[in-house]
Amino acid sequence: MRWSVPRALFLAPVLISATFAPMLGCGGGTDTANPTPGGAGTNGAVAQPPAGAQAGTPQAGPTRPAPTDYTEPRISNPDCLEFSRQRMETVHSANVPGIQKFIDWQAMLETSLTGLPISDAQRNEFVAQFTASEHTYLGEIARQVAQGGDYKPLHLFRIESRPQVVFRFLPPMGTEVEYHQFELRRSADGKLRINDAYVYRTAERLTEVFRRTSVLIFLQNDPEFINRLAGAARAWVDAGPQLKQLDDALAAGDPSGVLGAHAEIPNALRGKLTLLVSCARAASLMTDLTALDQVYADISRLHPEDPATKLLAIEYHAARGQWAEGLAAIDRFDQAVEGDPFLNVRRAEMLIALEDLDKASAVLRAGIRQEATLSDAYWMLIDIALAQHDHASTLDGLRALDSQFEIDWVDLRQEPNYAEFVKSPQYNEWLGYLQARYQPGQGSGQPAAEVGALPTGQPQ
Repeated sequence: MRWSVPRALFLAPVLISATFAPMLGCGGGTDTANPTPGGAGTNGAVAQPPAGAQAGTPQAGPTRPAPTDYTEPRISNPDCLEFSRQRMETVHSANVPGIQKFIDWQAMLETSLTGLPISDAQRNEFVAQFTASEHTYLGEIARQVAQGGDYKPLHLFRIESRPQVVFRFLPPMGTEVEYHQFELRRSADGKLRINDAYVYRTAERLTEVFRRTSVLIFLQNDPEFINRLAGAARAWVDAGPQLKQLDDALAAGDPSGVLGAHAEIPNALRGKLTLLVSCARAASLMTDLTALDQVYADISRLHPEDPATKLLAIEYHAARGQWAEGLAAIDRFDQAVEGDPFLNVRRAEMLIALEDLDKASAVLRAGIRQEATLSDAYWMLIDIALAQHDHASTLDGLRALDSQFEIDWVDLRQEPNYAEFVKSPQYNEWLGYLQARYQPGQGSGQPAAEVGALPTGQPQ
């Protein structure tokens, strides 16, 4: 299994540069502010969601006593669950202006700018221009959902009494699953909004991306800003040439270049999780995985409890073909997110690699019982049935898939994987099922002789 290599957010703040930097007259450049992840963390062991919990409804997790300096009125679990439901529905409806209203831009930007050596006038101008701009990137998830992706809340928990909701994003066409952890607070108008977000796949907080972008902008617009900058933010600016080399190597798909540039970064910055995650994904593309072993060892030693590390562990063991260890890593991440039915798809992949097809089928069916819209699970069940020459189960899988999803079928007689099935009595049953289902007034009206087992454009 190979990993995708996302363009590094510590150098290319794709979330806001496309709309914000041009507005301030900024060109390209290296974004080098402090990207230290705040860490998502949990408050100890978390309970699995109760049996029969409805898919798409986050489950309330344990809480901890509020610290003495946390004076905001308590936000109830029902309020958080309702917020999550509304956000999911807004994303699925592709309502981009509505999605934007779920975010407290003012509070998020104030957090991002805290500690930077800027005047009140610079701060106010930055916040005013950003909040007035159109954030077209907010529609990207909605666009992918409209193309067949899925976005839903998994669970609710608290860090120092502050509610956190974890959403899972399944992009269309088999790209990597992502997890977004949102911190919720009430904004000045009393409404519940997102105060920050942590992306597990990149080990980044959104406020950190904003902070690094703001440093880039102030560097380009205030010649004296660099002289006032100190501490960690200045260290990232000073490491700009090495970070630029790393970013260029990532963009070029050059794993050796990524690792070489990372080795030149000062020690104080080299252990940042967001950098190490990019190095791990680059190293996974190499024929010799020795470098991947070293990077993963560093990540595990420096950031053992971060959910980004637990997610990366699944990919590391898959790349190494360590299927038993990969299954254990899935269990650990499953506990960290308080249960995600999609992880049964990942379990099944590893069980298939271990040639335990019966157990793979069992975990896929368990995933479907928890979340009926896991299309990958249906397809994998059909693949397993085909591999086992189980024509009855193949027919059951095709019917289940067709009843759950809208699919434009193609003629499965043209699909080599179905060569045995089309010779079986169950194939005639499949044609009869389609004849009844798609007769005029009942469905798409496709002729039964022209329908088959694979939807147009979907991977086998």
